[in-house]
Amino acid sequence: MASQTSMTSLIRSEIVALKKYKLAARPEAIKLNQNEMPYDIPGDIKAKVLEKLVLIPWNRYPFSQPYSLLNKLSEFYHWPSEGIAVVNGSNVLIQAIVLATSLKSRVLALDPSFSLYELEAKALGNKVDLIPLGENFSFPLKAILEKIEKTPPSLIFLANPNAPTANLFPKEEILQVIQKAKCLVVVDEAYCHFADYDLLSELPSYKNLILLRTFSKGYGLGGVRLGLALGHEEIISEISKVLLPYCVSALNEVLVESVLDHPELLEKRVTTLKINRSWLYQAMCAVPHIKVYTSQTNFIIFQLQDAEKTFQDLLNEGVLIRNVSTPSLPHTLRVSVGTQEENEKFVKALEKVMKNHK
Repeated sequence: MASQTSMTSLIRSEIVALKKYKLAARPEAIKLNQNEMPYDIPGDIKAKVLEKLVLIPWNRYPFSQPYSLLNKLSEFYHWPSEGIAVVNGSNVLIQAIVLATSLKSRVLALDPSFSLYELEAKALGNKVDLIPLGENFSFPLKAILEKIEKTPPSLIFLANPNAPTANLFPKEEILQVIQKAKCLVVVDEAYCHFADYDLLSELPSYKNLILLRTFSKGYGLGGVRLGLALGHEEIISEISKVLLPYCVSALNEVLVESVLDHPELLEKRVTTLKINRSWLYQAMCAVPHIKVYTSQTNFIIFQLQDAEKTFQDLLNEGVLIRNVSTPSLPHTLRVSVGTQEENEKFVKALEKVMKNHK
């Protein structure tokens, strides 16, 4: 039988060197670890979806592109359908954009930020330039512009609002980067529904700009898996060439279309979540021995002396959050904004845990 060492020799060295993206399941705890919308889709909407699903022939392939959904999204965003790519989750788009633009080249991203940018870039043989955020997670505009000038990247990823730091960068500074860059700039707006602004109105002015959106956060469709890219037609057309065909099922298309038919649902839920976020932030600020950061997303991060012990102690109290500590973000935990009842249980558990910490 071949040894483990000899078996890994069959895999590309870039892949062997990567850390696997994984998240342990803890179904017994209050789940506040994945930045999900805490409210499910109402039963009456689900019932209408089921009626439509019955009429779909499940034995037939869907269209190569979800044309009906693309037309609906075009109307929703006031953007040509030819400039929209829809896939089974925006993570797929991150991979596709790297594949279309950057093989054994250079990719620029921020640190800390969404880890998948670096993971996918390195998996395709790229060197990744990580630009550290400034004090209090400020946007490192000067450092980015200097890097673009000295070692031009083939692709830039910017999450805005940023994850996992939850802050929104100045719009004017992001636009400066887009103007300066001689490559595609991908602005990941996964959490834009919870923020003070987005860049959709700027899209017509910048042909090297791509916006990523997801239905997993604001719309509460994490279990459905659907994301999209908005960009100029000639760019989206090229990126679409590396997307696998039939990457959106007919079932997903019906589900998302049904939710888009109820825009009031998004508005109501986002408003409620922002109210809950404000309450949670104030309550956490009153807990001793932790530093809490403001948020433009549906989660809050906080720093303390022993993040791993606190994570485990909270889990013992029946509350699951996430340890997002890294060398660039030390001793940091992240909690998703839940229902008011879940938030209160989390704060109560946090107060209890911190009383036992020095």
